Amino acid sequence: MKIIIFHYLYLCHKILKNKHKTMKRLQAKNLLANSRILGNLKGVKFSYMITKNINKLKEEFTALDEAIKTTDAFNEFQKQRIALAEKHAKLDENGRPVVIKEKDENGRPVERYDIVNQKLFETDLETLRVEHKDALDEMENKIKEYNELMKTDVEVELHEIKLSDVPEDITAQQMSIISDLIVED
Repeated sequence: MKIIIFHYLYLCHKILKNKHKTMKRLQAKNLLANSRILGNLKGVKFSYMITKNINKLKEEFTALDEAIKTTDAFNEFQKQRIALAEKHAKLDENGRPVVIKEKDENGRPVERYDIVNQKLFETDLETLRVEHKDALDEMENKIKEYNELMKTDVEVELHEIKLSDVPEDITAQQMSIISDLIVED
């Protein structure tokens, strides 16, 4: 009898262990962010498992996302910083600040104001930064703590997806997102 109970507990542990994935929080966050790419794939079992995993990942990051939200004091700094940039920007023929569209070092689109006198703008911006030092320091600390936390491991109970449940029209990009969750039949 003891052997049967032990074997049952071992099998339960093995089944549950296989469903728990340990990964860096950043990996889990990326999995959640990239899961929207899977939205056009069909299949009830597949969609169900993806939805369950998305919900599990959302649970993990709801509190974390709340903790990194900006404060009212930081939002006030941002509002004043934008007003300052608009004040120092070149104006178009309609009297609106000129905005330049560029790409950042990661290739993502960014916008910035076309500043007339960069040196004067930087001087005024530094004054604004001094006025809002506490809010900026608090936000900087939040970001540092968040980034450090994103490097740590998290154990998330993700549901495995049988290879036979994966839609045939899945692309290589989509498959790479969920490859760690796929199990052979």
